[in-house]
Amino acid sequence: MDPRNVAYTTQTAEQRSVLLSDGSRVDLDALSNVRVSFTSDERAVELLSGQALFRVTKDTSRPFVVRVDGARFRAVGTQFDVNRTSLGTVLTVLEGHVEVLVSAAPTRNVFGLFSSHGGTGSDTSSTHSSSPDARVMVDAGQQATIIHSTITVPQAVDTAAATGWTRRLLIFTSTPLAVAAEEFNRFNFRRLAIASPKLADFRVTGTFQAFDPEALADFVLFLRRQPGIEVLERDDQIAVQSRSTH
Repeated sequence: MDPRNVAYTTQTAEQRSVLLSDGSRVDLDALSNVRVSFTSDERAVELLSGQALFRVTKDTSRPFVVRVDGARFRAVGTQFDVNRTSLGTVLTVLEGHVEVLVSAAPTRNVFGLFSSHGGTGSDTSSTHSSSPDARVMVDAGQQATIIHSTITVPQAVDTAAATGWTRRLLIFTSTPLAVAAEEFNRFNFRRLAIASPKLADFRVTGTFQAFDPEALADFVLFLRRQPGIEVLERDDQIAVQSRSTH
């Protein structure tokens, strides 16, 4: 198999570090999937699912591009993390600079949807949107989120928290419950399912050991203690829903 054109996948509770043919390295979180396609002009990686940390070897003649849906993250030599969630794709830059390019769409107000590690921030941010494309430069220590074809303004972020998964930690900082559930589902065969749209605004802050089988139990206990939340456990699924007021 040509090492320049290959796919790499991780399963539940599996992490993997891959050395690419150009010397760059990709660390894959659990339940992640990337497709590598290198040519003489470009080093392209498509993140099909999950989360990955990219440590890019500098090569000015061949930019390193990560694609997620319609977004492109372009770097020459840098380190950055890309987390593909159901609420948007979160880019965190650890070193260097990453250019984000997405196809333009009607402007949407995604004001304050994300801050640290997918968490919700205050309503002090705005979005970039231009025609025909939106293009933003994200610097080291910053994070931006792509929701459909809109890029949030890059904000300073705790990069250690955003990449906690590389140290086997799940670190949540005002993170939407749906995103926190996805993180837990990468490491557990019993799946968390958020069954009520009313819980979209519920936020989670805390740190959990990703590979500790008791971490999920601790998280479920935390949810049970929250007013207005009901947890229904089955053999293979844990349903989280709004508690009935009747």
